[in-house]
Amino acid sequence: MNIVLILKRKLKRSLAERGIWGTMKHTLLKVSKISLINNSNAKDTNIKTDNNFDKKYGTDTNTKIPITHLKVASENWVHGVDYEAIPEEQLLTTLNDLKIDIEKYIFIDYGSGKGRAVIIAAKFPFKKVIGIEFSPELNIIANNNLEIIDQGIFKTLEVEIVEKDAIEYKLPNEPLVLYMYNPFHSKIMEQVFQNIESSYKIYNRPIIILYFTPQHSEIFNRSTLFQKVLSTKGLCIYKTIESLKYKQ
Repeated sequence: MNIVLILKRKLKRSLAERGIWGTMKHTLLKVSKISLINNSNAKDTNIKTDNNFDKKYGTDTNTKIPITHLKVASENWVHGVDYEAIPEEQLLTTLNDLKIDIEKYIFIDYGSGKGRAVIIAAKFPFKKVIGIEFSPELNIIANNNLEIIDQGIFKTLEVEIVEKDAIEYKLPNEPLVLYMYNPFHSKIMEQVFQNIESSYKIYNRPIIILYFTPQHSEIFNRSTLFQKVLSTKGLCIYKTIESLKYKQ
């Protein structure tokens, strides 16, 4: 993708999220930050250094990819975020701490990208692990990673990558662990959460939401169907209120 097209896509995305004045302010702040970094020779603290996962498994999951560099058919790409993989230990610890009968649950990764979280979840005996991703390019990489990795480490018998816009995905009518690593901005998050609540109303079953880097937690916090059971700077966990009344 050439640089002019990338810049046009960045502008379109910023206007959709921030409007004209917000885009101007964001641009000025970004220019100031770049100037400050160049003058101080500072390092970019946002760059991931968790390379151990790929070294261990021979996969390609670590490299960050801006959303503006990806070819996505859905117009909702303007509300997406850059691809970035979660550190393995962070998700492993969270899944290990779940007090549930995990074999009954389906794990779903919203915005599965290159498939790192899918691979990590497959190391647990979930009934099924599903990755939802609207980028064909990232799905190709994710499926390639699943072919490369030694699936002897998997305890899940079924792993699937689904190429679909998150707002169009219909949830299975089974107990669910829904994983999100800040996958999209508020407009899409709002619609996705409405779909989750609607699905729950039709088929009452335990649903657990693991929301890492919870930029839009206010959407979940006002729900009358879900209760926040854990809140830290980097993670919010929500469970269906009814499911808290009985063993899961």
